[in-house]
Formats: sequence, C-alpha cells, structure tokens
Amino acid sequence: MASGDKSSHLDILLQLARSLAKLDPSPWDKVKKLQLLCPSSENAVLQLDQRALDAVIALGVYFVESKLQHTKQILPYLLSVLRGLPTAEWALGPHRTNGYKLPVSECFSFSLNTLLSDVAHINQSLQEEIVRAQLKLFTDLSLITDDSKKKTPEVQLCVFKVPILIGLVRALGRVTNDNVPLVCRLFPVHLATRHTLHSPRVTPPKKSFSKFRCVIPRALSHNIVGKMGGEGSQLLLGSTTCDKHGSRNKDADYYFNKVGSSFSSEETWDMRVTERATHLIFTAAQLKQLVQLVSYTALQLNS
Repeated sequence: MASGDKSSHLDILLQLARSLAKLDPSPWDKVKKLQLLCPSSENAVLQLDQRALDAVIALGVYFVESKLQHTKQILPYLLSVLRGLPTAEWALGPHRTNGYKLPVSECFSFSLNTLLSDVAHINQSLQEEIVRAQLKLFTDLSLITDDSKKKTPEVQLCVFKVPILIGLVRALGRVTNDNVPLVCRLFPVHLATRHTLHSPRVTPPKKSFSKFRCVIPRALSHNIVGKMGGEGSQLLLGSTTCDKHGSRNKDADYYFNKVGSSFSSEETWDMRVTERATHLIFTAAQLKQLVQLVSYTALQLNS
C-alpha cells in the first residue's frame, strides 16, 4: 500500500506471492508463512500497521493469481479481516506517508474489496458469501456514522470509518472485462529491470511531447472506429487502444489519488451492453438492502 522507496516491503511480498501462485499446487506450508505475516484474526480487535496491510494484499494477490488455491484457508481469513475493519486499531504514520493523497484506510478498503470482488467473479459459488459480508460491513459502517446511536470520536470517524466505507462503495460489484483481475491492475508486475550495484546506469531516452490531441469523445470515437476498421481506426484512436492494456502500471496512482474513482466497465465506451457473465449478480433482496443503505448513509452524512 506504499509507494516509492517505502514500497520495497510490499514489492518483496508480492514477488513471493506471485512465485507461489505459479506453483500448481502450491504447498500450503509455504503459503501459510505468507499468511502468518498478516494480522491475527483471532484477536477481538485487528491490529493494522503498514506491514500488516502489505501482507494482506500480497496474500490476496496470491489467492487470485493462483486461481483460488487453498480457498478453505484463505477466503475465511480475508472475510474476517473485512469484518474486523470497523473496530480495527490502526498504527499508521502521518497522513500521506504511503505516498498517495487518499487515506491509507480508504486505499486498503478499496484494495481488499476489489480483490474480493475478483474472487466472486472467478468463482460464482463464492459470490453469495462475499457479497453478504460486504453488505454487512456497509451496514456496520452506516450505523457508526449515526452519532445519535453510537458515539465515535470525530478523528476516528473522519480518518478511518468513513474512508473505509468510501473504499468499500468504490469497489462493490466491480469486476474485470478481460482475463486480468482488477486487483492485479492496482498491483501490477513491474516489468522494468532493476539495476544491480555493479551494473552501469543507463540514461533513459528523453520522451518527446506529441502535440496531437484527439477532439472526438472517447465513446463516439470507439463507435466510429468499429465501423471504419483498418488503418483508419489506428490513426483515429491514437494511443487509446494502448491505454486499455498498457496503462495498468498507472492505475494505482490514479485510483489511490483520485477522490471517488472506481473501475468502470470498459465495454460501455463503445455503447455496447456487456454480457451477463461479466457482471456480479445481486439478488433482489441484496439490491433492496443496498439502496436502503445508500439512502440511510447519505442522510446521515448530510445531516
């Protein structure tokens, strides 16, 4: 969950997680070592610091990239972390020590719920359990925002409780339209080679600035391109096609800095309706509960 030099701990854990994910099957005794770095869910209150958050994210990335190996051990733990967020104790440094503009609690909630939505998308038999836990968290956080029922210190409410709720809302029901899970777009594999102590430092070439700016709206341009095809489509779109797959390294910088940002369905840009299989399916009761929670929370925050 950190950036810059402070991300070395997370990078190491992600490398370990992805190495384990390539093993089929992955030995549980090795995966368990990664889980032991995560905060204990047996305590009544979760103790969360930066290293603990990094370990949970790494475990989630392993879970998704290994195609849900060791589901019986990992999924209950991730859901227990989700349920423990409203009462968790956060041992974090000053604001923005993670290098992002948004609060650490919101970034973590967004990341955790994004990977849980990925899990529900990969295995639809787990969707009911995951959505139920997310709506339960939504309910608990909505009640906390109501000061008439339960007093909460203003600092705790503004720095942790409300940001956790916002992170949940931003990730709820969001799934990918391709084979790349959304959590892997937030924490991609770094393709750049690292310099060793004895390797010569190569000066990267200066980037040229292109004066070309497409004035056609993105949705309309995709519609036109679908009819044109051929070289005209490449000329018209410019770098738009590359952005869809090549800008994933920048996704974390966007979603951890932009207020209210969330993954949108890429298929809707060219005005097509995505197939039913690409969506998480909410029951009528869940949708009714979600609408009630949104209305209740909006009234509480505006009062």
